[in-house]
Amino acid sequence: MQAKIPADTGKLIIHDFIHLRPLAKNSHSFKHAMMFSIDPHLASDTMTIGDLPLCRVLLMNDARFPWLILTPRKAGVRELFELSEDERAQLIEEVILAERVLSAMGPCDKLNIGTLGNIVPQLHIHVVARRKDDAAWPGPVWGFGKAEKYAKEAAETMLASLRSSLDIGHV
Repeated sequence: MQAKIPADTGKLIIHDFIHLRPLAKNSHSFKHAMMFSIDPHLASDTMTIGDLPLCRVLLMNDARFPWLILTPRKAGVRELFELSEDERAQLIEEVILAERVLSAMGPCDKLNIGTLGNIVPQLHIHVVARRKDDAAWPGPVWGFGKAEKYAKEAAETMLASLRSSLDIGHV
């Protein structure tokens, strides 16, 4: 299991521990993905990074916390049990990839993972890199203070870095 950032590129190289599988075009999941859209509330709080085989990856527009959101591209899914066994396995692999990317980006004392859904019922998984000196530590980031939106240039840099590290293109 390895993850490293070469000094010359800044790109996270991930190998030997993640097995992401593309969805077959004739699969039930692929058909659900064709009808998929991000909940408007979630869309208004985030920026799109791109798509992994199962999930749309979003960056929470709050520069206080390195915070990714993975949303399975399946219309109408609200709970984990509504995914097939293979989709749940894929989701876990994609969450692990998000964890590794956030861990490699900078200091991180703990990674928080959560599926709340009280405001946005669409299934989405929060992956947040936490530091003991962050504003919300040790409490949760949800509902803590007012979000500090990324400046345009900082957002563009962060999105490009994450796309490169996750090895995905923009949607």
